[in-house]
Amino acid sequence: MLLKDLRYVMDIFETKNLSKSASRLFVTQPTLTQSVKRLEDFFSSRLFERTKHGMEPTPEGILFMEYASDIIARCEKLRERMKNVTQGGKAYLKVGTGKLYGKHFMPLYIKPFGERRPDIDIEFIEDRSVILESMLLNGILDIGIIPAPIESNILISRPLFYEELFLALPRDHKMNLPYYNYTVAGTFPEIDLHLLSGEIFIISKTGYKLHDLFTNMCKMMGFKPRSTLEIESVDTIISFVRNNKGIGFVPDSFARREMWAESVNYYRIKNANCKRAFMIVHADETKLSLTAAEFVSVLFEIQEKIGYK
Repeated sequence: MLLKDLRYVMDIFETKNLSKSASRLFVTQPTLTQSVKRLEDFFSSRLFERTKHGMEPTPEGILFMEYASDIIARCEKLRERMKNVTQGGKAYLKVGTGKLYGKHFMPLYIKPFGERRPDIDIEFIEDRSVILESMLLNGILDIGIIPAPIESNILISRPLFYEELFLALPRDHKMNLPYYNYTVAGTFPEIDLHLLSGEIFIISKTGYKLHDLFTNMCKMMGFKPRSTLEIESVDTIISFVRNNKGIGFVPDSFARREMWAESVNYYRIKNANCKRAFMIVHADETKLSLTAAEFVSVLFEIQEKIGYK
């Protein structure tokens, strides 16, 4: 019997459906079936009955449910305490961020947090959002900072800050505005995307949330790009634009970092809803360690001070 078996079966109690739980937990139905069997074998009792209404708990299953949530919470607290002992009393956190973004915004939060809590060691794990969500569900990560939307509806999420999608043009592109400059407090002029319908658009690969944001934005504007070139890295997108391979879409954190560089101009997109939220994501509040809860609280305090939006 494993701790994840308890988590999986508790989710089945909630959904009463293996398919729904498998989707929520990012696992296969056979994986859930095996967890149910391991627990039923361990307790020598049936936990579910299959009915026309779904998987209904047996009397033994109801008793199991009453104890399992407490066992999970106690194991999480024990895990945190044992980590502290192993590390000589230091608290420890695992935080997940997207591959493309962590290096741009995390220093804004981590330096002041480290000054406030030098006794907490933080390990960062960078990966795609879907992987980070799976790691959160399985207790591998304490906290995730992930761009919306969040796929799992059993994770707790709330926006930390918002980021805008900008258009990048080569500096010598014919559509650059004659009055283009950054002299007014680092502001960016607007451009009408429809005017560029014949261009090659350099965007993030299919499966990345930036790709979906671009696709949905064009759809809402009644605009279909004639040609696209899909790239994995935002830095590579900027490099392609700099070398006149097309026009690109990049998050404003990259645009602001590169705004004084030569060869590329950045624009806000006129009349387009192209903002997205970066979410603080974690498991149920009852499973959140005291250290993780403090980390979340301090992040929002820092966000309010720095006003990164």
